Amino acid sequence: GLFLLTAMMGVNLTSTRSYGEFEFWLPSMKVAAIVAFIAIAASYAFGLTAPAGPTFSNLTAHDGFAPSGAVAVLAGITSVIFALTGAEIATIAAAEADEPEKTIARITSSVATRILLFYVLSIFLIVSVTPWTTITAGVSPFATALEHMNIPFAGTIMNAIVLVAVLSCLNSGLYVTSRVLFVLASRGDAPKSLVAVNKKQVPVRAILVGSLFGYLA
Repeated sequence: GLFLLTAMMGVNLTSTRSYGEFEFWLPSMKVAAIVAFIAIAASYAFGLTAPAGPTFSNLTAHDGFAPSGAVAVLAGITSVIFALTGAEIATIAAAEADEPEKTIARITSSVATRILLFYVLSIFLIVSVTPWTTITAGVSPFATALEHMNIPFAGTIMNAIVLVAVLSCLNSGLYVTSRVLFVLASRGDAPKSLVAVNKKQVPVRAILVGSLFGYLA
């Protein structure tokens, strides 16, 4: 953890462009993995690779579509909202773009589309492929679905994807923290020294202060 935090801090200290490059490639790897999962799960759910044919009956089997009632659905919403927190980072990053207004509008539409495609569709396929009664708390539903489809090394694959996703979150977290500190300092709500930037217009002091709390943790 210490090594990875230092590495991501170094990326943010280099330039805004380096942050953007990492934030492009890390999620791209994650998205590629999800697209591959969707393709594998869809072929299984439609019966192309499943030994017993289509598996969409899992959606209504085992006591129906919402076996634990509406309260369980409402309880799940809190986890979903928590999981999707972070999309607002796009507006902070767009502020450093050449045309912030157009960039924010484009990114907002893109985020909504990606949530539907990568999040909702993948969850739909998981519950289509795997009976909900086999899902174990604390175990990745993606790994459970892959194991159910007899995909080798499912656990290792998911751990690698999770690591990539966490690095992306860490990279974005450091970026956003430094920019928020910079704005607070520019408005007099934080030490003025945090406004200082280097030749590449990177708020080095804000990044170091923001990273400090990570090192302490």
